[in-house]
Amino acid sequence: MSAGRDATKRVRRTTATSCPKCQSPIVLRRLRLPDIDSSGFESYFFKCNVCSAWLVGVVDPCDERLLMT
Repeated sequence: MSAGRDATKRVRRTTATSCPKCQSPIVLRRLRLPDIDSSGFESYFFKCNVCSAWLVGVVDPCDERLLMT
């Protein structure tokens, strides 16, 4: 892969939300060219930095909101 394509993949978008367990703010840095799951959703698996809860989320393609469990 060329250096130009690597740089493009590093360009990110952010989505702000809060942890459903402790309500602390979370800023998810999204890839410009995300991996899409088999259902067509941009999905993420991450850990809250405050309460250490593991979270799973998908980005709603209609409004770009992060939906988490």
